Formats: sequence, C-alpha cells, structure tokens
Amino acid sequence: MRRAQSSLRALGCEEAPVREAAIALERMIDARVGSGGGGPRRAFLLLAAAIHAASPFPQPHEPLSDERPDAPLSPGEWLLLAARERLRASFPPDVGEAFDRAIAAVDASLEAPARAAIPATSPLLDYALSEIVPAALGRAGDPAIARAGRSLGHLVRLAHEARALLGAGVYAPLPLLIGQIAADAGQPERIRIALAHAGKPVADRLPLLSVFGDGAVATRIAAFCSAQVDEAANVTDEQARATLAPLLAPLGARVARGAKGARLFGLAPRPPSPSAELDRAIQLAREALVADVELRECWEIQRSGGVFDTPRVARLFPVGLCLLALHGAGQDIASRAAPLLARRGPDGFRYYEDYSAIPPDSDDLGLVLQLSARLPQDRALREALAWPVELLVRGTGEDGTVPVWLERDLREPMPGDAPRWLGPRCVAVAANALIGLAEAAVPLPEGYFDRTLAWIAQTWEAEGLAATWHYGPAYTRLLLARLLRAAEGVQGQEAPRARLRESVAAIEAAIVASQEADGGWGSPLATACHLAVLSLGGRTPFDPWPAITYLASRQMPDGLWPREPLYRCPGKDGAPLTHGARPLTAAVCLSALVEARARLVRDRS
Repeated sequence: MRRAQSSLRALGCEEAPVREAAIALERMIDARVGSGGGGPRRAFLLLAAAIHAASPFPQPHEPLSDERPDAPLSPGEWLLLAARERLRASFPPDVGEAFDRAIAAVDASLEAPARAAIPATSPLLDYALSEIVPAALGRAGDPAIARAGRSLGHLVRLAHEARALLGAGVYAPLPLLIGQIAADAGQPERIRIALAHAGKPVADRLPLLSVFGDGAVATRIAAFCSAQVDEAANVTDEQARATLAPLLAPLGARVARGAKGARLFGLAPRPPSPSAELDRAIQLAREALVADVELRECWEIQRSGGVFDTPRVARLFPVGLCLLALHGAGQDIASRAAPLLARRGPDGFRYYEDYSAIPPDSDDLGLVLQLSARLPQDRALREALAWPVELLVRGTGEDGTVPVWLERDLREPMPGDAPRWLGPRCVAVAANALIGLAEAAVPLPEGYFDRTLAWIAQTWEAEGLAATWHYGPAYTRLLLARLLRAAEGVQGQEAPRARLRESVAAIEAAIVASQEADGGWGSPLATACHLAVLSLGGRTPFDPWPAITYLASRQMPDGLWPREPLYRCPGKDGAPLTHGARPLTAAVCLSALVEARARLVRDRS
C-alpha cells in the first residue's frame, strides 16, 4: 500500500486536475445510482496512474543494485488494480462497460507507450473520458458529450504535463500533448530533440521548458484550451452542459495561465548544436575500437566440451565488423585486417578457426568480400576469394536461394561425424553475402546476382522476419537497406530492385512510426540500426537528431556501448545462445552515426 501511495504522488495522481476529474465522475455516477462508496473515483485514479506511468521522465537509479523496495508500479500493474477496483465498485451497467472498454483501450495503447506521435484520439491523451463521461451521464453514444469528455481529458493532461515539466517531485507524464501543439505551431524538429533530451538517462528538461515558454507555443496552447472549453458549450443537453462547463472552464484558464507564466523559460538558451555531440560520439567510439588492437573483447570462444573438444575461437566475423566500422569512420585498417584475413583455409574461411567440422558460410564470405572492397591493394586476397565465391555460386538454388552453409564440393571435406548446423536458410545472411559480392565487384555468372536478389526480395515480402534465423529484426532491416544501396550500383533487371525498394520503403515507414519520444527504438543497437536505415535511404524529412541524442547520451565513458545480442551462436551443451559484445554494439553505433553525418552532408549539398 505504501509503495502504491508513493507512486501515485510521484505520478501526479494526487494533484488537483486528475483528482477533480475523478470526483466529478463519481458525482455523475452517484447522481444516477446513489453513493458508489468512492469506487468510481478510485477506479479512475488507478486508470490515470497507468496512463501517467506509461510515459514518465527517466528517473535517477542506483547502478549497483536493482533491489528497490519502493520501485514504482508498472503501467500493467496499475491497470490490474483499476480492473479490480472496477469489479468491486457499484457501476451502472453502461458505465461498467465503458470502464471495461477504457481499460482495454489503454492496455492496447501501452504496447507503444512512449511514441513521439500519439493520435489525438488516443486514451493516453484523454484518459478515455470520451468513452466514460457520456456513460456516466447516462448519454452513451452522444457525440457532442463524447467530444466534451475528450476535451476534459485533454485539459487534465495538459495541466499535468505542465506540472511534470517543473520536476518538483513529479516525474510523469511526458509532455506529449504539449509536443503536438508545439509541432502544430511550426516547431516539430525542436520539440522532437527536446523530448530526446528529456529522455536521457539523466533528464535535461530545459529544452522542453524553453519550448513550453516560447511565445508562439504559449499562444497556440491558449487557443487550444479555448477550443476545448468551447466543446462544453456545444453540448445541447442542459444537464450535461451544466455538469461539464464548470469543469472545463477553470481547467482551461489554469493551463493558459501556466503557459503564459512559462514565457520566462522561452528566454532560456537553447541547447548547443547536437552536431558537436555527434562528432564527439564518433571520435570516442573510433578511439575505443582503435585502442583495443586485437578486439579480443568481441571474440566468441567455445571451451565447453562436446563438439568443441578443444577450445575454439571465432574472431573473423566480430573483428571484421569492427574493422568495417573503423574504415567507415576514416581509419586505415590494412595492418589490422591482414593477419585476420591470412587465417584462411583451402575453402576460404570457417567461422571457428582451424575447425573443419563447421563448413564455410556465406555470411563470413560476404563480410570478407566487403573487407576486400576496402583493401584494393590486396590482390592475393581477391585471388584467394575466387574459389569460395565459386562454392557460393554452386550451392545457390535454381530459384536463387542462397545457402548459409557452403557444404558442396569442399576441398577440405567435413568429417563424417560433424554435427548438423542449424539455420541453413536466412534472408539476412543472403543479403550480407550479396552486399559483399556487389561491393567487391566480383565477376559472376550471367543473371546470378539478379536471381538471388529476386529470391531475397520475394522471400522477405512473403515471409518477413520468419525468413531470418541468424540475426534479429533491427539488424536484418539494416542489411536489407544496405543491400538495396549496393544493388542500385550493379547493372541488372529493374524488377527485383523495384520489389526490394518497396520493401525497404515499408521498413522506413514502420521505423519512423515506431520511434519513441526519447529518440530511440528501445536500445542502442536497435536505434543504431534504424538510424542507419533512414540515413541510407532518401525518405524526407530526415531528422536524425533525436536518435543521435539517444545514442550519444547512452555511450559509455570508454567510448563503447553496452553489450547487446547481435547474432545466434551455439551455447553450452547445445543451449540456444546469442553472441554480442560491447565493441560489436559500438561498431554498429559508430557506423550509424557516420552514415547519419554523411546523409546530413548530402542533404545540405
């Protein structure tokens, strides 16, 4: 109980606007059925708490321990409490059904709680009052009363957003409705970067306060409040109008006064240009990857016994990814790539060095081809890659299916007791292989590139993420975007390129729609992948700064980013596992930041 009460206070749900709305709702219901014993008021406050908890400002946390006896309740926990209170309280049937629909609608909205853009009809912005108020007044289905209920919810939300901005003991809700008003006032980029600053691990609210206090935004807020108050006057039912008008008018005046009083914050200096932070993040990541000469932290090592009877090391792929990122950041990688690429066998490269029980794979081959494109002086390497490329071509199906494992016609056959490796088919691996073939300009049989490109495009279109095995969703999307750019530079048929172009355009649209208010997509790795996808494409408007702010604020002091799983690998005793490392996350983040900077330069030219 103490934990819930402290959470209610921190969420602002014990303050006047939402509490007054809850009391008003209870009076509406009591007028129909007699005293509800406080149940409707408690049910609404719990619903409001779930909504506020869905979009909070980040809170300082204790890095050495996750044990927090006073940890705030989650949005889902608040919804469960609201549902339980709704069942306990005395509601007319139509009001109970309205509460049930409201709880279900909020629950559905919580799947994307912190989106930067939320529809104006979302229950997260109006507390589902457009649904509850008409039922509470016995006028369910009345559109005018529904609009007035939504206006009441919007004004309550605005009042609490303004209160949370000041940060005095209240950390929710994020000013998403203020943000939409500011965007309508012609400042969409400014509000997006301000929300990203507020979403930093240590929240910086000054940019948001500066937006809130901007004269044009304050004027637009006042006009918005006036329009909401007018909705009560448009209600034709006299009893409903007499109930709602006294609620909306004071709330509208309160919010308008707050916006007017906040104009002092409009004089606050705007945050420094994020371009300096972009350059700094790139430099730190580059220095971190350069400092670790062997990049040993990103190696995958197997010493668990079983099929790995002696310790085995996989360094080609993870180290190669880091070297690709360094090259993109302007670092000479020749001296570090040479010993890595010298570890090749008769059939090219195997994932675990000196381990013939695993066949060569097209993913490693694609990576090495990409490295070779950046090492044009290494003629011996390009000549040595002719046979592995031939193995890839021979193993490709007539329909263009690219195999993950290259098992046919090996000069160094696998032993008879070698295990069967999982994931023989993966669109992401096929895309990586084709990127290498395109970038290295490898001579191929006529029609081979277009056939395999067509297979990738049609398989992704038909199966989506079900066609991937070795990589997660975000990195798969990045590989498809990179493949499109590589394929545009290879002469061939238009049909498969057009098909892939449509798929990547759909990916871009989904990425933009799912960006969260803090500028990211849930984690540094996913944010880097999605930022890179948008940077590689031509979609406009291109606003990378919220994502850049997200990544820069989550970079560790040594220049790396936290470990995240990147691809599948064998686990101990055959358990499923993924491999990841801080340098690997840093490589993806560095590449994304470099691509974003390049796109900004292109857009300016």
